[in-house]
Amino acid sequence: MSTKITKDNHSLGLKTAADSAIVRGKFYNELRDDVEGIKDGTSEFDTIDEKTAGSGVTIDSVLLKDGAVTSTEVVTTANIDAVLPVTTLSSKEYGDGMHHITVLTLTAFVIGATGGAVSLAFGNLIYVLPAGAQLVSAMHMDIKLDNSDGSCDADVPDVGIGSTIGTGSITTLAGTMMDYFDAETSGVADGTNAVEAGPKGAVAGFGTGIALNASGSTKDIFLNAAEAWTASATITATGTITIVWDTLD
Repeated sequence: MSTKITKDNHSLGLKTAADSAIVRGKFYNELRDDVEGIKDGTSEFDTIDEKTAGSGVTIDSVLLKDGAVTSTEVVTTANIDAVLPVTTLSSKEYGDGMHHITVLTLTAFVIGATGGAVSLAFGNLIYVLPAGAQLVSAMHMDIKLDNSDGSCDADVPDVGIGSTIGTGSITTLAGTMMDYFDAETSGVADGTNAVEAGPKGAVAGFGTGIALNASGSTKDIFLNAAEAWTASATITATGTITIVWDTLD
């Protein structure tokens, strides 16, 4: 049998060894007892032991067991640059503060404007590495391209990821405009064509070039595109870009 403890009966004790007591101080009665370690919704303990041997202790979906921490989703805020350039871009940072898997989600993210029937490269900032030294080991891209009014549906641009923004009257990306992820081609027909590629290392190779990002290296990462565009339109991307990298200092 359960007994509600109130200000009138809290000193009477339980009737049998099988009875249990329900105490809801400050919520459903006028009882004002402090339970050691728990005060006003805040718990303070030096030690929390598991009730069932071998089960560990679970706190907010995080399992603490035998000196290890297990979570279904390890998200970190350590050693990252927390500011994203636009609201059509969001990120989730997985890792332990040293090893990172950054998943960027793009929603109608503007890569750039064609400016007419011209050959042109352009791009937009998608991520900024923090200060210090990093090793960027791999990237994966799964996005769909679109254009503002369908006028560039037949175009098949080069799409790549680089440490500098796409620029110039060119139809293919080159150099630092694609040094993180060399160019893939895809149509822009109303978001129906996917650019799905990777994982890939930096163009120069693993552990070389921009992949070995020193403290003095550029920290900006751009999504770029180039093509002989057929008309004036805004080119957007929707999907995900995953960056795998490590903090080295």
